[in-house]
Amino acid sequence: MCLGILINQNRQINIYRLWEAYNANPDGCGIMTIWNDRLFVLKGCWDWKIFSKAYNLVKNSFAEHIIVHFRTASNKGIAQQFCHPHFINPDLAFVHNGNFFEFSSYFGNGRSITDTRTDTQRFNEEVLQKLPDNFLYLGHIKTALEKYCKNNMSKMIFMNSNGMVWIINEDAGEWQDGCWFSNRGMSNYAGYGYSGAYYYDGNPARFKGGLPTVQMFPEKIRKHWWRCPECLGWYPASEQYIDLCEGCRLLYELKYYCEKEGRGQYLEKS
Repeated sequence: MCLGILINQNRQINIYRLWEAYNANPDGCGIMTIWNDRLFVLKGCWDWKIFSKAYNLVKNSFAEHIIVHFRTASNKGIAQQFCHPHFINPDLAFVHNGNFFEFSSYFGNGRSITDTRTDTQRFNEEVLQKLPDNFLYLGHIKTALEKYCKNNMSKMIFMNSNGMVWIINEDAGEWQDGCWFSNRGMSNYAGYGYSGAYYYDGNPARFKGGLPTVQMFPEKIRKHWWRCPECLGWYPASEQYIDLCEGCRLLYELKYYCEKEGRGQYLEKS
């Protein structure tokens, strides 16, 4: 499980807490803020000295918010392109904590499971990048994203080039000393393992002190896997039934809202 932190202007967070987060989630960290009137992103840092130097620079700036992200790889490997933040467009970027289960390697109507993108990268390309640029100001779309994240135990923090910040599924994290942590509890900077689950198909799951994949679900659900007729992905369910997975439902819901409100054309999946 990763950790995203929204640090507000009072900068009350202790540097030691960031050091703990860095050590507990060692697979690449990043920073996002406004620097020189532009959206500044540093991603794919594995050196504490470099990260802390960059953080100290932006900490002393006039930016109202700083967002940091520490990654624990639960999907794909360890490389800069898998790290957060991710740009949606030149004026908007985000960090993600959790697992977008439907956007794992099995999502995409028969795509090869050797696809090198993470679930977050797929979600960005298949959903967020195809929405109108102002989608965070549109109530129906924001509500749909909130609902999907709650069902997937995921959280997102967005920032645009004007310094505006949005937290999706805010209740799943917690505020401490004016900062928002995407994981709850005093150990919110430690690695829990997975906040969602992946169908590994026999491949070894990465285990970092949290629950292995199969234990994330009750026994009743573990015994049943069903296949979405739209994207052909396999997902756990309480019983066998034919229905769209949450990911495909989200795609159709967002497309409907965009077309109904005339807010811009939601593109078909690539």
